[in-house]
Amino acid sequence: MKSARSERVTLAALAEIEKRQQRFPVCALVSCNQRVKRLDEFGLCSKVSDSHKVWRAQTRREMGVVFR
Repeated sequence: MKSARSERVTLAALAEIEKRQQRFPVCALVSCNQRVKRLDEFGLCSKVSDSHKVWRAQTRREMGVVFR
């Protein structure tokens, strides 16, 4: 079982991490919403979930990019 002090230290560390990441951009996919240092050309994080793949494919089609 965690001690109260240990829990306070953990919460303080998490708050510091959150504070530092506030300036990072957020993935454009609302269901993801992950903060990252850099987004890809589609405004997404580097995840390759099905929803991320679909977003990228739709964006490519909208941009008229054809892959062979």
